[in-house]
Amino acid sequence: MALMPRAFAVSVTALALTVACALGAATASAQSDPQTVANKAVVTEIVEQIINGRQIDLADQLVAEDMVQHLNRPTQGLAEYKAHYQKIYERYKEYVLDVYHIAADGEIVVVHGRLHGVTNGGNKINFHVADIYRLSGGRLAERWHVEQLINQ
Repeated sequence: MALMPRAFAVSVTALALTVACALGAATASAQSDPQTVANKAVVTEIVEQIINGRQIDLADQLVAEDMVQHLNRPTQGLAEYKAHYQKIYERYKEYVLDVYHIAADGEIVVVHGRLHGVTNGGNKINFHVADIYRLSGGRLAERWHVEQLINQ
């Protein structure tokens, strides 16, 4: 698993919009393809129910057993995915991903938005984020996450 060096800086907004534009350039028929529509709906449910709604048990239906998260500390598997979000739920009394853009083409879905919240200790977080999801068989198989701090 190759990780991007920290010295390489990229605007999350620019990255997300570049990928979304590339996906948006797909033909109208690709955007209405049943797999694309279904995968976009799965990612929307993940954001609304698991991330924002804190309903981690839905991951059993929406996430593949062997899924991989490409994060600072990569994780693999459904159990680690659930543990990752369980730690977030425990650490943050508020944790919300506001979606600005969502684009899909086949098995790839890109989400661009703002992740904000408050820790249990009262510290605030505020980031622009870009998440790239790859789905397989109607379940989340891989996720790449990039974030950029928003000055408060």
